[in-house]
Amino acid sequence: MKKRWLALMLTLAMTTLALGLLLGWPGTTVGAVSAPVDEAAAGASLALSVTDIDPATAPNDVDAQITIGGSGFSATLSGTTVLTAPEVFLGQTQLPGVVWVNTTTMSATVPWGLPPQVYMLTVVNPDGISATLPSAFTVTEGLGEFVTGGPYGGTCIQLALNPDDPATVYAAMFGAGLFISQDGAGHWEPIHDHDWPIRLDFDAQDADTLYLGADSNDLYRSRDNGTTWERISEDFYTENGCFTTYPVAHPAETGEVYFGMGSCGDMYLEPGEGGVYFSTDFGDTWTARNDGLDDLDVQSLAVHPNDPQTMLAGTFDGNIYYSQDGADSWTLSSNLTGTVVQLYFNPYETLQAWAIVRAEDYGARLYRSTDLTGWTEIDVDGRPLGTFRARMTFLPGSVWLASYDVYSSPDGGTTWAALDGPHRTSQSIAIAPGAPDVIYVGTDFGVEKSTDGGHSWQEVYQGLAALVPDALAVPPDDPDTVYVKTHQGIFASSNGGNDWHYLDYGVGGGPGGNILVIDQHLGTRLYLKAGCQGEFCIDISADAGSSWYLVSATLPVTYAGWWCSSAAIAPSPHTAGRVVVGATLTPPGGDEGSGVFFASDDSGATWHPIETAPPVARIDEIVYDAFDPDLLYAGTESGLWRSEDGGLTWDALPIAAMQPPVTIWAIDVHPDISRKVYIRAASYAAGPNPEPELWVSTNAGDSWQPLAYVFLGVDLLVAPPLPGQPFYSLYTGCEGALCRSLDDGLSWTPVQGIPRPEILKAASDGQRSIIYLGTPGGLADTVGRVGLAPAAEPGRGAVKGSGVYRLTTLLPTERVYLPLVLRASMP
Repeated sequence: MKKRWLALMLTLAMTTLALGLLLGWPGTTVGAVSAPVDEAAAGASLALSVTDIDPATAPNDVDAQITIGGSGFSATLSGTTVLTAPEVFLGQTQLPGVVWVNTTTMSATVPWGLPPQVYMLTVVNPDGISATLPSAFTVTEGLGEFVTGGPYGGTCIQLALNPDDPATVYAAMFGAGLFISQDGAGHWEPIHDHDWPIRLDFDAQDADTLYLGADSNDLYRSRDNGTTWERISEDFYTENGCFTTYPVAHPAETGEVYFGMGSCGDMYLEPGEGGVYFSTDFGDTWTARNDGLDDLDVQSLAVHPNDPQTMLAGTFDGNIYYSQDGADSWTLSSNLTGTVVQLYFNPYETLQAWAIVRAEDYGARLYRSTDLTGWTEIDVDGRPLGTFRARMTFLPGSVWLASYDVYSSPDGGTTWAALDGPHRTSQSIAIAPGAPDVIYVGTDFGVEKSTDGGHSWQEVYQGLAALVPDALAVPPDDPDTVYVKTHQGIFASSNGGNDWHYLDYGVGGGPGGNILVIDQHLGTRLYLKAGCQGEFCIDISADAGSSWYLVSATLPVTYAGWWCSSAAIAPSPHTAGRVVVGATLTPPGGDEGSGVFFASDDSGATWHPIETAPPVARIDEIVYDAFDPDLLYAGTESGLWRSEDGGLTWDALPIAAMQPPVTIWAIDVHPDISRKVYIRAASYAAGPNPEPELWVSTNAGDSWQPLAYVFLGVDLLVAPPLPGQPFYSLYTGCEGALCRSLDDGLSWTPVQGIPRPEILKAASDGQRSIIYLGTPGGLADTVGRVGLAPAAEPGRGAVKGSGVYRLTTLLPTERVYLPLVLRASMP
């Protein structure tokens, strides 16, 4: 026994000395260790070591969950119950929430508030034996800084490999922009923030010269691999204000580039607009190449890589033209049903060409030509092509296609074989001819990679911040819990967004107000917007999103057969079980017609409708007063409405000096002052694009005062969100950024370091106030602009990705929490 204690004390002394040297402690003291003795302790016979920690870094503003790997982790057991788990320390701080999994794996919580620095990690088994991992974990500054942990992924519409370095991968992400990875998709960063990218291409001899086509009249060039960009479509205009650009670089001559110009969504080109344009000076100047193009609405373009005089152009109305003189003249090849969205030449065949055509129902068809004059529809695996977002690539002797699944054909499309994987729906693909076993596939959830020719796949999303939030849900008194609704579904985090897990529900839809909310009385109960034909419906989860069920109710007879969507959901923060929903109803074959309130007093089990007179228009948001359980506000496309009886009846509230029709874009109430309410509103009386206005009322909307508000923005927020926690700030969007007012809206200051906000939520625990911001990404402030030429726009290093960002500040009356625990058993 004496020998065991002497050995233990020596180990403790040496470890403490190492910690002192690492952290610069002025002195340390080691006391006696009291550890349970159990000869049957799990793992007692294995040598204790710590080998890794995941993640190895975290900001210090929220708790972080870590997984610890090693060997010899032991626990005192009673049957299968863990009586005593190992103790884990970062420096002097004992970590809470230790979970012993087995002899090689444990998990623990790194509490918020630790000083930013590099820490040694120490594990102490119940028998007192310890092991350390030097420089194991890095704590970064999160307090007062914008922090994001994703979620990562998104809809990948194109993948491209750098011609000089196939390990440099580019991903065009729908709704978020262009991303680059320089380590084979191991890590990603955004380099352009356009939310509707169309195509990326490279100069023939300088792979650092990039051309990025997009909608909204935008064609960009970068001469430094995405560090800065220039818009090179300044000289092109359309009557309806929008066109798409589809760039294709000449395959042999540097500086030569084409682009196809086409209509933008439902904004059609006028006669004489559109066509094909050519530049010999990297896009500084352009000349039209439209001789023979009877249809100028060009949506796709291709140049034969081995014969640059041979070209193809596809149009919105399904026409395919070919040129054999470098676009000096064009000849109609064929007219296909739909829109020609992609064109390809197989570089390993003389004149084998391919076309992907989007049908009117947004399905797709695949066509092949071997002479540029005739086109044959190709079935893939016995069925037509699945998605118009499909993409192709080519290797010697094989044709590759990503369209839901990944297919290859060894015989020019006569037969196809599907790969086993990837995990998600495929829609873009890239393979380097020199490394055919390395396959990158873009999916509707991100990017996946195979290094064995498609037999196995790995999701490579780290840093691919292209999931655009549609809604956020945060309990006001729990800063660590957050849910985000994206087009890909719902993600949840229990540590403030440092890590996320996918709930596999809620795919589709679009942005809205409070379409995903948490019941404050039943914290694991969630409500989610749903839509049904002929009845009201809503999705409910009683287990924090692990499972869901649909609840429905009968519509008022006036709306029989209408489509109903539960667009605005508001569980009462005061009355358990009370939920009020603003439903939007659309007549069959028509536009949105009316809004109807639905209420439940049993947490959504049953519902009853509440109609208004006159009928209310679309309802986008419902907010309760902070103190009065009967006082509610509803923001609608027919102005502001108020209920003073818990939502049973509603009255329209006029706003001084605002001429109807008025739309309410956002509402928030003051958390510490009853009957004080803020609104963002717009009057459409003067035209279709009104300036937003900010108003405040201190008497529940009976009278209003305008506030100094000259910004564009989406959401409106007062934080902290709980009473008795001054100092209160008002937040909203401003000129593509976030602005804060410390004087109740009289003046505003930009908050640095964040792109345009679209969704704002707040939480507080009495020590911290946390703002959660949902954004599609973009430029943050003016980082990277200094020293740039007037035409240049920032790229890499200045663009932030989409997702959920967190801003944590300490409440003025509190000090930062430093959970320093000194124990006798601490090494």
